[in-house]
Parts: sequence; C-alpha cells; structure tokens
Amino acid sequence: MNTMRKKGMYTMQSVIKSKIKSIEIERCEGKSIYCRTYNFKSIKNADRYMNYFSNTYPKQGYDKHKVKIIWEDNTQYLFRLDAMHIENEYCLGTYENNVSQAIKRSIKYYLNPENKDNIGVETIEFFNHINKSVEI
Repeated sequence: MNTMRKKGMYTMQSVIKSKIKSIEIERCEGKSIYCRTYNFKSIKNADRYMNYFSNTYPKQGYDKHKVKIIWEDNTQYLFRLDAMHIENEYCLGTYENNVSQAIKRSIKYYLNPENKDNIGVETIEFFNHINKSVEI
C-alpha cells in the first residue's frame, strides 16, 4: 500500500501528491465583479487565490464557493467552501479559507472510523480511489 496512514486517517500529504488535472472554484456570493469561475492546476495556486481574496469576504457570515477537483483519471471531488473575512471571529480555527484545509477536514472526517455510520457509499469509493492513486 503506497499511502500514509496516521491513527486510521490518511494524511494531507497523501492527497496533495495525487495527480490533479484541474481545480475549478466558482465564487457564488459576494460582489458581482468577483462572482465567476476560476481554474487552477494545483491546490497551492487555488489556496493562493482564496488567500488573495480573503479581504473581500464578509466580516460577518461567509461567501459560498463551489469547488471541483478533477484528477487525471477524471475522478472528481465536489464540495462547498464557506470563505470568511480574515477578521471574522469564526475564521480562526473554525473555518479555514483554503482548498487544502477543506480537503484535510474532509479526510479527517470521512476516514475516521468513528464516523463510519455517517459515510455514504460514494464517499467511501472516492477515498478508496485516492488510496489507490496516491504517489508518495
């Protein structure tokens, strides 16, 4: 098995080393000049985008973003990211405004054995795919 496991969960390093084809982020809320779809080739660049625009997110509440990650074999992971202004009191620790942290939270939740009864078949299949396609 060519994945890293720690206390029953895959590490962030294992996902980031998977071969990503593209990342699409659609900003769904906020000023209309920012609400469009942005495309990236890496998680690092997607995180840079989210950090660059962090001062445009609301100081109270959040702006929704749709995120789609596509791997080279066309496997897709879709999720919503709720981005908050850096001065928002809930931003520190509760919500992280970048793609890598959102994936990390998902991995910790979905691969935690304590949550196995809350996990759907499609999610298990997705993380099984990640398990098989990871390059360390």
